[in-house]
Amino acid sequence: NENLGDLAPGGTITVTLSRTTTVADCGPINNTASATITNESGATPNTDSADITVLCTDITITKTPDGEQIYPGDTATFTITISNVGANTAKDVTLTDTLPDGSWTVVTNPVDLISSPASGSLNENLGDLAAGESITVTLSRTATVADCGPINNTASATISNESGATPNTDSADITVLCTELTITKTPDDGFVNPGGTAEFVITVTNVGSFAAQDVSISDTLPAGTWTVEVLDQPSAQANVVDGVLTVTMDALPAGETLTVRVYRTVTTADCGPIPNTASVGFSNPAPGVDTQPTD
Repeated sequence: NENLGDLAPGGTITVTLSRTTTVADCGPINNTASATITNESGATPNTDSADITVLCTDITITKTPDGEQIYPGDTATFTITISNVGANTAKDVTLTDTLPDGSWTVVTNPVDLISSPASGSLNENLGDLAAGESITVTLSRTATVADCGPINNTASATISNESGATPNTDSADITVLCTELTITKTPDDGFVNPGGTAEFVITVTNVGSFAAQDVSISDTLPAGTWTVEVLDQPSAQANVVDGVLTVTMDALPAGETLTVRVYRTVTTADCGPIPNTASVGFSNPAPGVDTQPTD
């Protein structure tokens, strides 16, 4: 409510009002001004209005695992999608993400928004995002036995003209499936006479909750020619090379066994003990378990 003094015929007074807008201004900023003089001969009041529209919008973020359950050696992949679901351009889209351990390959669409590989924490300004458009960020690396259990990842996105609810955050988990195997080697009889049959039965049991991957039994057989039979897993493959028995199978389901029988006729050359030791390896041992049980 200011007295601006006198104004000569044909003269003009200009008043400029300015300030920085915030998200609290989203939508129209309306302003109306009036002017009066003491010697007005025309119509009154002298009033005019104007609007400035502050363009705000709303974004969403989703984080999706490529597979919710994987094994060590598989690729863990998270895809982050930031979408502008509002009517105006989203300004200064910023992604923050504390990455799980390891070095992650990063692929973005549009391309080259983030350097790859990445580790530690992301705090990336991805630029502006037009209404109705999306940005995707894919993070991937090979899972190891150190990852057994859940790999959790949470990402957040912000913009400088957000009109919707904040924060924009989403989380996802990938579970790396690990397990435990046991092995026993049992002689058919503790004693056998020359001319009889010496027999060992190797039993590998998956005592964990998930399939054991890349199972491999190794057994350096005693001297002689041994017959080998796999008793309960048709997919298992048995081979003897240079006296070493190897039995492999891709996966042994939880709760199941892999049983192998080896036997041959004994001779007087065998008099005394016939020792034999077998071990089993697999690619997804759970933390703290024996990675190569032996018996």
